[in-house]
Amino acid sequence: MRILQVTQSFKPAWETGGPCRAVYEISRTLVDRGHNVTVLTTDRGKPRVKAPRNVPWDVDGIRTYYMSNISNYLAAHNMTFPCLLPLVARREVEHFDVIHIHEHRTVLAATVAYYAKKSGIPYVVQCHGSALPSNEKQAAKRMFDWICGNRLLKRASRVIALTKTEASQLDRIGVARDKVRIVPTGINLSEYDDSLKKGMFRDKHGIHANEKIVLYLGRIHKNKGIDILIEAFSQIEESLNARLMIVGPDDGHRKHLESMIERLGLDGKVSFVGYVSNETRLSAFADSDVFVTPSFSGFPATFLEACASGLPVVMTNKGDELDWVHERVGYVVDYDSNELRKAIEKLLKNEYLRRTYGEAARNLMKEEFAWDRIVSKMEETYREAIGERRTP
Repeated sequence: MRILQVTQSFKPAWETGGPCRAVYEISRTLVDRGHNVTVLTTDRGKPRVKAPRNVPWDVDGIRTYYMSNISNYLAAHNMTFPCLLPLVARREVEHFDVIHIHEHRTVLAATVAYYAKKSGIPYVVQCHGSALPSNEKQAAKRMFDWICGNRLLKRASRVIALTKTEASQLDRIGVARDKVRIVPTGINLSEYDDSLKKGMFRDKHGIHANEKIVLYLGRIHKNKGIDILIEAFSQIEESLNARLMIVGPDDGHRKHLESMIERLGLDGKVSFVGYVSNETRLSAFADSDVFVTPSFSGFPATFLEACASGLPVVMTNKGDELDWVHERVGYVVDYDSNELRKAIEKLLKNEYLRRTYGEAARNLMKEEFAWDRIVSKMEETYREAIGERRTP
């Protein structure tokens, strides 16, 4: 198949979020399976991606267009405006069998969808957990949906939902149920083999071998529920000798959390690490004992990374439905600091339980979430879309 992947950011702009890495892994796996893949993206990144702009460029065997953004500042705030997009899209779109649009609420997505419809090329949309705005304050997203976002989804040949929760959201928007396919994100298991050196993260941050690490990894944003995690951690038994490590970039909420830590007397027990390299990220998973995410939307890749590293997972029901977590690889509890505390304590106290859930998590990743398995489902979805086009 000749497949066009459409995304706001692409390798090496990993810091822009999960979709960037997901598109790379999907594209790389499709190429390995013999498909002809082109990625249409932008130069969004911190700093801008350094590659030839507005012309095809080879990235690990993937034909890639990095379109120049009008402003990298706007692009950093999720508003990409590629200068020559209409020219390139009009020229390129008609040469593909199917188009896969990632994150529909962009000028890039709307433009490509327009030319796809005009050329009669089927397109598939994957919202990556953002089918609906996450809260009532996101007026810009609601306006975009009213103008063209919802129409873009309804006109798609297929729409990929990451979870059952997202599939329900698409139903509320009015996307036909027979168009929706649930395909989760995947994990590159080769990065999490036994050769990963343990101890690097502990050494770097002065954490003793007898201390247990509770890990949060993600953006430091008020919607992530880190405050309830800190409150839960403050109540954990002192005898458990635990440290809470908060890894990820500040998204405007760190000062508030630092004040909270000081008020609760947790100085020295809770540490902020900031944005880290991929090597440090992997070492953080390797050295930790429990992975916790209190609030989320969509399907965070960090859950898969934790499981691939053999970590038990604790999450709350303030997030999309992940029916493979509770009492299989960890716990899903009510969004309550006391319930969160009890789940974390249960794992910290019981090494056998941690090891059992960790081994189950590794096996689950191999059986259900390896990229090869995920891309097989993508291929099936693409063929359905192409088949409909050919049906009289």
